[in-house]
This record gives sequence, structure tokens and C-alpha cells, in this order.
Amino acid sequence: DSAFEGCHSLRAVKLSDNLTQIGNRAFYNTSLESVTIPQKVHYIGEEAFAQNGYLQSLTFSHTDKSTVQLQIGDRAFYHCGFFYSDDGNGTNSGFTSVSLPKCLYSLGNEVFAQCSRLQSVSMPLIRNWGTGTFQNCNLESFTFSSENLSGSGDFSIPAYTFSYCNDLQSFVVPERVKRIEEYAFSNCTGLESVDLGGTEHIGDWAFQRCTALTIPDFSNVLWVGERAFYYCTGFTGELRISAYIGDFAFF
Repeated sequence: DSAFEGCHSLRAVKLSDNLTQIGNRAFYNTSLESVTIPQKVHYIGEEAFAQNGYLQSLTFSHTDKSTVQLQIGDRAFYHCGFFYSDDGNGTNSGFTSVSLPKCLYSLGNEVFAQCSRLQSVSMPLIRNWGTGTFQNCNLESFTFSSENLSGSGDFSIPAYTFSYCNDLQSFVVPERVKRIEEYAFSNCTGLESVDLGGTEHIGDWAFQRCTALTIPDFSNVLWVGERAFYYCTGFTGELRISAYIGDFAFF
């Protein structure tokens, strides 16, 4: 753990192809600009690369045929890529995109939270998914690239996952997802449309203050929590829903 923590002059690293684990805070608060995770790595520890302000590129070498079950710990890439430069053409560098591999098995809490330059994410749908993964990112595009059916229990969008992602304009919830937990999309002020898919349960405050959101299709929804759509001022027209509705759900 903490192998290179605080090495502010460290801008590049070549990780061994035989590496299987990266310890907690291993590269915390360094100046790494690019990171490539070798394909045998099955565990990335808590805050392993957190606070790397100069990070511009994160690549996973795992292929679709990889047999590892990749686990990423709490805040592993928290607050990365916040320093950037202008190339003169209005295009800024920074940590803007990431594609998580099909073998992803679990994500801890706040793994990419506060990555203010992060705009595009692709990842598989997984069961073991912590809270606040992309909280306070500037996501514009998010896609589920595949489904990892490992583990047991329902699929869900965890609490605070996309809260304050103000540039996210649309979202499609996969049919397998049955729950959207509390505050999952709260304060996504740019969110205009959401396809709820097979969602049955919408948690408290899940979409509160999504001021641009239009009325979604509630056909499969059985439960809407307290203040779930509080201050969603873009709701106009007829609202059709047959479900339990919590206090002030549409206030």
C-alpha cells in the first residue's frame, strides 16, 4: 500500500504485464498523465490513483475473453484529471473518457467521483456497484456496453451515482435494472429524458431538481419514493402512473 503516494514528480509508469493487484493509495496524489492497467490485474485498491490531477488517459488492457473478475475499490480514481491545457483550438486535454472492461465485477464507492473533466463513460452492467460512482462529473454520454451476470440479486442504479452530472441529457435504464436508488440522478439539471425500462422502484429524491426532465413512461413502476421528482419543473401535460407514490413525490 501507498507505494508511490505523494511522488509529485512521477509522470509516467509502466506496470508489469504480470501484475495482478494494485494496492491501496499506491499512486495517490502523483502527477501521472497516463495509466494502462495490465490484463491480469483483478484488484485495484482504495484510492489507488486518487487525486492525480494531471491524468489524461486511463486504459484497461483486459479483453472480452478475460477470465479475471476485476474489482475496483472505493475512490480508486477519485478527483482525477482536473488540470488541463488548451491546445489553441479550444480543445482541452484532461481525463475526459473511460471504457471499463467486460470483466468488471465490482465498483466501490465514489470510484470516479469529482472527476470534473470526465465526459464519456462506457461500462458493463454489474450487480456489485457502490454509491456515488460518477457524482459531480461532467458526463455527457454514458452507455452500458454489456452485462456481467455474475453474483446474485437485482440490478440497480445505486444511490448518488450520477448526482450533479449537469451535462447528462439523456439516459436509458437497462431492462434488467429494477431499482433506481435514492438521489441517483439528483440535481442533473440538464437531464431531459430518461427511459426507465423495467424499473419498478424509484427511491427517495432520485430525480429531485432535474429541472429539464420531461415525463417518462411509468408503465413498469410500482413504487415512487418521497420527493423522487421534487422540483422537476419540466413536467408538463398528463402524468399517467399506477404505483405507490410517496410524500411530495412530484411536488
